[in-house]
Amino acid sequence: MGQVQHYFTDKDQMLLFAFEQLSERFTQRITDAAPPGGPPTSYRDRLRDVLVAMVSIDPLGRTEAPLWVAFLARAAANPDLAQFVRHDDLVAFGADHLRAAQDAGETSLSFDAEMEAMALFATADGLMLRCLLDPTCAETAIMAIDQQLDHIFETTPSR
Repeated sequence: MGQVQHYFTDKDQMLLFAFEQLSERFTQRITDAAPPGGPPTSYRDRLRDVLVAMVSIDPLGRTEAPLWVAFLARAAANPDLAQFVRHDDLVAFGADHLRAAQDAGETSLSFDAEMEAMALFATADGLMLRCLLDPTCAETAIMAIDQQLDHIFETTPSR
């Protein structure tokens, strides 16, 4: 107890530090799934890789997911923690990829990329919770992600 109090003045400060560490690990896992400057893939495939990584069905993700959920619950009541779970950067990443896909003609021009990205990442968050409660749902979760992406990428616009 003395060691912890030496580095942290209170419980919230200690939790914030732990939360930052978990958030950095989560971000690294997502970055590893779709590394910047990595091999060229389609916009759909890059988004899929990130969304599947968010669902946390790999062994490391399954270990971290319960901690993430605990922090999420705490963040709902603590604005200092909320910034780490909102996924604003991921939604921006997704929206950028969807806009690029629209510009490249890989998908329809008739949707709002920001709103679609928000819906995709909210879906991944929900699937992560579902798979945390039912470890056998990994395959179904991936199928759900594929179905959502299929809806977005199914129609090639006529220009």
